[in-house]
Amino acid sequence: MAVIGTLKDGEAKQRWHYQVYTSCFQILGGAISAVVTYHNPENKPDGGICVANHTSPIDVLIMAGDNAYALVSTAQIRLSDVDITFCTLLS
Repeated sequence: MAVIGTLKDGEAKQRWHYQVYTSCFQILGGAISAVVTYHNPENKPDGGICVANHTSPIDVLIMAGDNAYALVSTAQIRLSDVDITFCTLLS
């Protein structure tokens, strides 16, 4: 993936990115013995934005085996994480 990032922007770069991205995620899916069947491909977004809240790493693995998606995440800090960190610092 890092080598593809150095290529000049264009159709060839997009094609290579798609092939490498989906191939990597298909290999990772095979590593966990995932058998994936995509139903109703006509409902797949065409160049639009697909939003999914509360997506797990397994969901991303399955989705990315079919198409190259831009993944965006937010950092979530729970009060229990802050308490554990604070208690660790005190000990």
